[in-house]
Amino acid sequence: YPNRSYQTVGIKAVVMKSFGFGQAGGEVLLVHPDYLLSTLSAADFQHYSVRREKRMIKMNTHTQSVITSKQLHIQAKNEAPY
Repeated sequence: YPNRSYQTVGIKAVVMKSFGFGQAGGEVLLVHPDYLLSTLSAADFQHYSVRREKRMIKMNTHTQSVITSKQLHIQAKNEAPY
């Protein structure tokens, strides 16, 4: 790990690794949304935008319910899902 900050003009992608130390390790590639979404066709981007808007509405409704104490932020489960 570096002991100083690096100034960048923006980060396009990052690879993160976890060695696990005796457990299963992992690796993930994170790509900036501008680059990822630019690979979609116009029709696919429109489809993505519609689905994203539905998720945002659902998220905003949930957040407002939590803030007004009508709903818990996380619903604890009492039994296994199977």
